[in-house]
Amino acid sequence: MRLTFPPVRAYEPRWLPDGSRIAFMDVRPDHPRRIRLISAAGGESPKPLQAPGSDDSYGDPTWTPDGKSIVFVRSAAADKRTHAIYSKNLDTGNLTLIPDSGQAYSPRLSPDGRFISALQVGGKALMLFDLKEDKWSTLAEGEPLSFNEWSRDNRYAYWRAIHGGSGHLMRRRIDDRVVEDVLDLKDFPALVDDFANWIGLAPDGAVLLMRDRSIQEIYALDLGFAKR
Repeated sequence: MRLTFPPVRAYEPRWLPDGSRIAFMDVRPDHPRRIRLISAAGGESPKPLQAPGSDDSYGDPTWTPDGKSIVFVRSAAADKRTHAIYSKNLDTGNLTLIPDSGQAYSPRLSPDGRFISALQVGGKALMLFDLKEDKWSTLAEGEPLSFNEWSRDNRYAYWRAIHGGSGHLMRRRIDDRVVEDVLDLKDFPALVDDFANWIGLAPDGAVLLMRDRSIQEIYALDLGFAKR
């Protein structure tokens, strides 16, 4: 069942924990990125999370376990390089800034709501914010990182990394901080694209990847103009 239609360009859908709604990014080229909400049953137009008239970019939505709030990254319209992580209560509309989250993006709330994992701008580090202790720590750093994700049991933070010239799926246990190389993606076909390196996890912990088998070719076109 199709839920969205042009001109909406939907990326990174996230289920409300009770399965009734979906939050996603609308990444049209003609306006700032927006987060929209839509019923999983269809039959309605997606509703924006931003206040009317806002030119700020909203992205990377993730639900709180109770479904009452969404955690996301917000980029100021005046400076697109300025990122920070916020939480918005859907009942009250109140925005809450996550402390010291400037220059962070790709927030992912753990299923139990205890932690937020997030990437630093430039993908040089994966950070962990403990909502109970109200402090940040480092999970991984030093290599290009992208697309962080949580295991359903809250034990692992996953991410995609580039080292040794190829992509790798990595994870780190939260309790003892042990790092594991889960999967070498050297022979896995993927496009060089902002969203094609997406990763996910099935309910049983199986890894989900976006496999692209399309063909990319380079063409040259010689133009000849007739004289008049």
